[in-house]
Amino acid sequence: MFYNGKIECCIDEWSNGSWIEVPFTYEDYKEIYRGHFSALKSLTVQGLRSRNCDPLYKLRQDIYNEGT
Repeated sequence: MFYNGKIECCIDEWSNGSWIEVPFTYEDYKEIYRGHFSALKSLTVQGLRSRNCDPLYKLRQDIYNEGT
């Protein structure tokens, strides 16, 4: 559930062109997670309102199917 925060942490570790350890903590990355989650939720709501479809439905189904 918190994977995108870990991805952001990895990007931060390589942000200057070479690897520097950046500790991954909930406090440091929770707002990044919330921002990504909010953007995805907005994308779904906008899709349902404007085109009566959920643009992320197939992606969620694929992730679910691969995980089971």
